[in-house]
Amino acid sequence: MLKQLKLLDQFRFESSLDKETFVSRLKENVDFGEVGFTSEAFEQFEARTNWFKGTVSSEAFVIKKRRGPFDVHLSKAVAKGTFQQKENTLFIDTTINSFRTRMYLYYGFLCLLLMAILWLGFLASSEIKLAPVAITSAAISLVLLAIIPYFLMVKSTARLKRELLLLFHKISKHE
Repeated sequence: MLKQLKLLDQFRFESSLDKETFVSRLKENVDFGEVGFTSEAFEQFEARTNWFKGTVSSEAFVIKKRRGPFDVHLSKAVAKGTFQQKENTLFIDTTINSFRTRMYLYYGFLCLLLMAILWLGFLASSEIKLAPVAITSAAISLVLLAIIPYFLMVKSTARLKRELLLLFHKISKHE
């Protein structure tokens, strides 16, 4: 379902480099650090040398785009990938997911809020003549609160895919 909503994307990149060289070059372009929710609070104030943050091992990686001090793009997407060497070709299978765990809480809260508004509107509909207006405006607000993060996540997924493909291409062509 996340793939149909464009919140999850998968791609395979092929490189002529051997796995050890590619992994070492990728490590040069990624600052070591946690990519979880707790690390994002002060991320923009950390000293950085690269645009990407995460962990890279010889078998797999977890990467996200770092936020700068005045970065208006909310980078919610995280890329997870694996390396597979077959003969002279390195295959990098990558999955980008922008629907993180905290979004379950956010959308769950929105559903509870919508149910509470509908319940209050049902109770107040017989007493107040403005109840339909209040319910309509609350419903429109909740829809906007649900749609705006969705579009930010879709854009974040596409942006991270584009930037990772550029990074992988740069690493592969760098001699």
